[in-house]
Amino acid sequence: MRKIRAGLFLIIILVGYMALQSFSKERFDRFGIHGVRHLNIKMSESAPDVIVMDMAIQKRERDLAIATYGRGFFIADIQPFK
Repeated sequence: MRKIRAGLFLIIILVGYMALQSFSKERFDRFGIHGVRHLNIKMSESAPDVIVMDMAIQKRERDLAIATYGRGFFIADIQPFK
């Protein structure tokens, strides 16, 4: 599970809203909100378990760039969301 700061919650909601028509309710059941300060999301088995500090959508490549608390980053393909 990933911990995402509350300030980034809006980005997750917007990406989820864009994908709402192409996903069933069962796909969204894996997202869980715990408290007000963070959001736990199971990204994939290849993503490290770290705190996410920043996120950006790369429109041309249709990727979601995720910067972690350390110096690492993770690129997630958001092609299925369209």
